[in-house]
Amino acid sequence: MWLRAFACGSIIAVVGGMVWIILSPPSRRSQPADQPAGDETVVETVHTSVPRKPKPDISPAVNVAPANKPPAIKQPAVPPAVIAKWQEADGPDLAVAFVSEWGAKDPAAAAQWLVSQPDSPARSSAAEALADIWARRDLNASTKWAIALSDEGILKPLILDRLAALWAEKAPLIGAGYYATIAPGETRKLSASALFERWAKRDPAGLYGSLLRVPAAISDEARTSLAPVLFPRNSTEAMNVLCGVKNRELRIDSIGQMYDYWRRRSRASASAWLAASPLTPEERDRVSGGQ
Repeated sequence: MWLRAFACGSIIAVVGGMVWIILSPPSRRSQPADQPAGDETVVETVHTSVPRKPKPDISPAVNVAPANKPPAIKQPAVPPAVIAKWQEADGPDLAVAFVSEWGAKDPAAAAQWLVSQPDSPARSSAAEALADIWARRDLNASTKWAIALSDEGILKPLILDRLAALWAEKAPLIGAGYYATIAPGETRKLSASALFERWAKRDPAGLYGSLLRVPAAISDEARTSLAPVLFPRNSTEAMNVLCGVKNRELRIDSIGQMYDYWRRRSRASASAWLAASPLTPEERDRVSGGQ
């Protein structure tokens, strides 16, 4: 009988204890000694105490090149057919297609890779295509790249000739400023002449009015390019333009060629101009061939 009473009493005690825990306010529950009472603090403490899994690193890998080495070229996968047929008849078409697609995204990287390839018709064709693409995007940057190329081979004058057409159309005097920075030599002479010839054909009056603003380093190319275009319209003024050529031998040769042509058409007019020209007697004799 006493066992039954004891058991009933124990059950009542347990149930009563549970009811007290459920109904008691949060402030009376046990708290960590160093935490103030409150539901938010308890929840935060429990939440932060659970170890979190580290987030996966999804950032792209960055290869840092040593300070004494150039950065690696960002090169897409080169189709085997491009390399295998680089020297074959259809190599230029494959090279142009590949470099054009790459150049539309990163012309500087495409140019760096292209220059590293052996000289071939495929490389030349791809270089011209890349120059067009890059020039439409940034004519200044593409011109700086072309000027910085090695003078060896045909790649540099080929690209500069290509860019000359765009400069003549958009801003010929600015283009002349770039071409004047090319190292003295055949490449600068040919490239500057290509620019001025296109400018003269497109806007002879504009080039004529800008002669004194053309950089001195390439002013002779400007005059020798303008004179043949100007001659059919104003023969006397065309000859006067050539008289301003600074290089003496180039001046005499250029005037002599045009004088011969003029004399065949109108001997009297040509002779009259020569007699009144600012040339020295010795230069006049060379121009006329002693006649």
